Formats: sequence, structure tokens, C-alpha cells
Amino acid sequence: MRFLWAAVAIVLGFSAPAVACPTFEKGGMRLTFTGDQLFSPQSFATTATGGVMLGNCGIEGNGATSASPQYTLNLSGMQGYDLEIQVNSQCDATLLVNTANGVWHFDDDSNGSLDPMLRLSGQDALNGQVDVWVGTLGANCPATIQFETWTANAMAPVNSGNCPTIGLTGPSYDLNGPQLYTPSTFSASAYGSTDISGCGLPGHGWFTPAPQFSFNLSQMQGYRLEMQVTASCDTVMLVNSADGTWYFDDDSNGNLNPLVNIVGESSLNGRVDVWLGTYNGVSCPASLELETWAN
Repeated sequence: MRFLWAAVAIVLGFSAPAVACPTFEKGGMRLTFTGDQLFSPQSFATTATGGVMLGNCGIEGNGATSASPQYTLNLSGMQGYDLEIQVNSQCDATLLVNTANGVWHFDDDSNGSLDPMLRLSGQDALNGQVDVWVGTLGANCPATIQFETWTANAMAPVNSGNCPTIGLTGPSYDLNGPQLYTPSTFSASAYGSTDISGCGLPGHGWFTPAPQFSFNLSQMQGYRLEMQVTASCDTVMLVNSADGTWYFDDDSNGNLNPLVNIVGESSLNGRVDVWLGTYNGVSCPASLELETWAN
């Protein structure tokens, strides 16, 4: 699929971006593993490195990365496994991954302490070449990256210190009520590292400490905000509104997908954080649609 897109770009005459954006055409340190081998975690010393801002490259995410990935994984035998990648660093590190099916994934703080983590699933995404960048939101620094497989549908261990918190933010978007009268859709991975049953929050399921999205909303008076999720697994949604109220939903959008409606100027004018988790600890691609309705 990657080579097909490259060929299409040449045929249609697409020009390369002026900046040295991250590209899977530039390989990193090559590592070859099977799903069985990674059932025992593999750790490597690396450097969280910037260079070019992702916002200039059309890739969803914050901060900067190098053009070349730090690691190019050649994976096989991944059917029945999820791949978890986590980083521990001495700075505010980020994680960017391009999976074997060409999909970009980004995370900032889901491993806690300003460190990232991604849990990826699906044999189409994992069997083949998976490229990994460890970026930063500031200065470069030493880091350790760990690759580990989990049996698909198996829950990650509970870490009570990693409950969802408004002290962390996700990728930020500035939107207003009139703009959202035309629905806007955002892509993410629904996943979680912590069962919120011990977090004192409404609902159930598995969530990350940092929200997937932080929306800075304005001109919301007279509007109701509807947030609905479509995903390929049993997803759950947690929202913290501008006035600090927590909202949770599981299946109100049908087909095991959540939907949340919020009304009130004080609830919507300001920062609204959204977490996309899963009911049973698996992960999957998801889309979040925001739309305003006249209240």
C-alpha cells in the first residue's frame, strides 16, 4: 500500500513538501520481531528528537520529530496480538507511529509524567513495516522505548496513578458554536491504560490519563453540543466540560458506540476535554463528530 501511494504521487505530479517531514520512505534502526517474541518486552535506549513541527506536515499531533524514524520494525505473526509502545524520557516526549497499513498514530502523555504510549491492534496494521518516531514538545533528551505485545482483547494492568485528569491536555482545537453547526469529525485511537473503576469518576471502562482531544470553545450560547463516536470496537466516552462537570456514556449512539449531549453556556464556553476509551481494554480506530444544535 505504501509503494502504491508513492507511485500515485509520481503519476499525478505531487510535489514533495519543502520541509523534511516525517516519512516512512526513510528507515530507522531496523528491528525484526514476531508477536511471540515481543510477548517478552524489548527496550532500547534512544533520543527524543525534534526537527520539524508536525503542524507543518499535515500530520495530526503536537511538537516536533525528525524526518527519519528512530526505528523501523519488521513484524510478523502479529495476528491475535496488540502492540504496545511506551516511552520513558527526561523531557516532554511524544510518539508518532506509521503502521503497516499506512495509518498515522500520535500520542503525547498517555504513559504519564509527560511521556507517551500507544496500543495498536489489527494484523493489517501490525504485520509488515511499522515506523516509530520519538519526538519532543521542547528540547531533545535521552529516552527509553519499550515494545511489547498483549493478547488481543486482554486488558492492560491497572495503574491507579494514571486516572484521567484535567491536568493533562490532548491535541487542542479552537472552535465556536456557528462553526460546529456544520459537523466536524476528528480521528483518534480509542484505547486505555487504566480501569476507571478506582478513579472516582462516572462510568466504567479503560481510559488514558490525557484526553484524546482538548477543544477550546467559544460563542456557544444558544447551542447544544452533540458528540458522537463511531468505532470498530466497544467504545466509551468521558468528557470534562468547561465548568468542570464529568460526563460519561457507553452505547447511546448505537452499535456499542457512545454519544454525549451538553447544554449551557457555562459548560461549553471554555476548554472541553474528551477521552475515547474502550469497555474491555482493547484498542481500535475511532472517529469523533462534534455538532451544535440550536438549543
